Amino acid sequence: MDGPSEKKRKKAEARESKKAAIAANGGERPRKKNKEQNEGNKKSLNASGKNARSNSAGTKVKTTVFKRGGKGGVDRTGTQEVFKPSVVGGMGDDRNSGVSGKFGRVMSKLPSISCPRHDTLSIAVPTSIVANAQSKELKTMLCGQIARAATIYNVDEIVLYEDVEGGKNEDTSSNDKRNPLQFMQRVLEYAETPQYLKQSLHPNHADLQFAGLIPPIDAPHHVRRGEQSKYREGVTLDTKDKPEAEGGGRATYVNCGVGKDVEIDRKIPKGVRVTVEIENYKAKDIKGKAVKSSSGREENGDYWGYSVRGVKGGLKGVLEGGPWGEYDWKVGTSERGTTINEALHGHSRAGKPSDGGRFSKLYKHMLLVFGGVHGIEQCVDDDEDFPHVSGVDCGELLFDTFINTVPLQGSRTVRSEEAILLTLAQLRSANINNTRDRYLESQRKKEEEEREEKRKKIDGMEFSDKELSEEESDDDGD
Repeated sequence: MDGPSEKKRKKAEARESKKAAIAANGGERPRKKNKEQNEGNKKSLNASGKNARSNSAGTKVKTTVFKRGGKGGVDRTGTQEVFKPSVVGGMGDDRNSGVSGKFGRVMSKLPSISCPRHDTLSIAVPTSIVANAQSKELKTMLCGQIARAATIYNVDEIVLYEDVEGGKNEDTSSNDKRNPLQFMQRVLEYAETPQYLKQSLHPNHADLQFAGLIPPIDAPHHVRRGEQSKYREGVTLDTKDKPEAEGGGRATYVNCGVGKDVEIDRKIPKGVRVTVEIENYKAKDIKGKAVKSSSGREENGDYWGYSVRGVKGGLKGVLEGGPWGEYDWKVGTSERGTTINEALHGHSRAGKPSDGGRFSKLYKHMLLVFGGVHGIEQCVDDDEDFPHVSGVDCGELLFDTFINTVPLQGSRTVRSEEAILLTLAQLRSANINNTRDRYLESQRKKEEEEREEKRKKIDGMEFSDKELSEEESDDDGD
């Protein structure tokens, strides 16, 4: 038998050999046999349960795990595959909840109003809100906030107008590269452009120096790679090296971000942005047709981004009309306006019933106007285009509704970018109800027209039978 000294010597040799093994293994402790056996048992269990798991929907995802080396060991990290079951139906449906991102879940399919939307929402924003910003970084981030707010609340048009405050702070001539109107228009259009078209439609410019600070709007027309959407935004390409179309002549090819060029049925110059309806993504040669940018909205109510329109001058050019003609519902925002509750639902006084609110009228094109640093009233007073309208009376003379969305405000001032977000949020229900009510009204009129046509057909059939009976009686008389 070994004596005590021999045992100590063997333990010391074992420790030295273990240290040498750890050093040879890159500083990691070698696994013991029982741990390797446990790993093998786990693999066999996973293999045996594979068939059971295949019956339920889910995916395998890789996740980072932290493994502690134990006493005297080395801590390390690694990856491990985890089976993630999917929840079908309800709010937990993968089709609604989307994919898991770094900072939360991203919706894979946006909710829709599920009916055609022919009404539009426009907002008018003064350029003085960026003219008063201290740096180009802040100006760019402010435009990004406006773009995000417009996208979240389905704004179809952003109108930029030059108020007098902006003209006092900076030179707003068209040749000035620091023109707030041109700066805002360029940055807002850049934010609205799908990611795969930004480089083609917006080359390098000084106004886009800090465009990377703009948060992505992630609108439905910003289609991701591999996503098969019915409509896609694209830019027309040079057709010199492209084959001829089937009917003769050269076809127009469009970059729609699908990995190959899409052939469309119209002749369009190079470098023009178009909306394309794609027929079949799996075809060898993908073909489509150019459609209106409002096709998705008019078909099933899908939001498809906003357009930007710059107006040189004051409010008069904004109120005169837009791309759809005259605005039939003009709303001004001011701290001197009526509360949003009264504007939406009406109010009752002295026991009288509610008047139904000023938003009880169905509108087709709504314009929401925001004032500058000193409000809409000051803009009207300083505008030479309104010689007979004062700022005090502009709420009644220029607008259908004059609202205050922040009554009893705690701050002395409400910034324009804050007012935009607050106002759009409070008017969202009114906009949705207007869209649905207009759709129901159109369906009711359509049903009435169909009933009227059927009634005319029935009356015509009865008249023909009467004529036939008269002819038969005449024949019998002869």
